[in-house]
Formats: sequence, C-alpha cells, structure tokens
Amino acid sequence: MPPFVPRLTPNQRYYESIVRPIIADAFPRLFYAAALIGYGSDVLGYDTERSTDHEWGQRLLIFLDESEFHAVSAALDEQLRKHLPPTFMGYSTAFSPKDHLGVRG
Repeated sequence: MPPFVPRLTPNQRYYESIVRPIIADAFPRLFYAAALIGYGSDVLGYDTERSTDHEWGQRLLIFLDESEFHAVSAALDEQLRKHLPPTFMGYSTAFSPKDHLGVRG
C-alpha cells in the first residue's frame, strides 16, 4: 500500500499529468471544467488513512457546456476509457457500479 496522501493532492496531479493532456490532445478547442465535488471527507480535505478502505482512488468530474455535451460526451468518454491508466500513485482509477448492497469494487 502506498503511503497515505490526502486525495486532493494526487487528484490534482492526476488531472494535470494524465486527464488534461488526454483532453487537450483529442479535443484541443474544448471548453470544460474539471473538479472533485460531491460527498466524502476527501472532497473537504478531511480524509485520513482510514478513508482508503472505501472508494479510494483518483476521481474527478468533467463539466461540459450544454451546447457541446451531446456532440462531445460520448467521444470524450471513449478517449478517457482508452487512455487513462488503471492506477495512479498506487490507487485505482476505475470503480465498478454499486452492487445490490451498494458496494463498489
């Protein structure tokens, strides 16, 4: 297990070194925003080593302009699925859908 680092730091590195270059290469004129928002101690910077026992890994949301969403979202999803590494800094970059108990793999 890699040493614990609060998730905001590796998420920023993940976006800057992996996600942004993929998007820039495939969609050089795309206007978008990327962020980690929503629920979880990691979003607020309160995560600890214990946080790594559930849904831990690099994640972010990409926001597209509504006028471009339908034209670009499927191709963007395809590019990210094709080029994102399975792990980054020792943690998974992919999560399965929740099972019948609400658990992700």
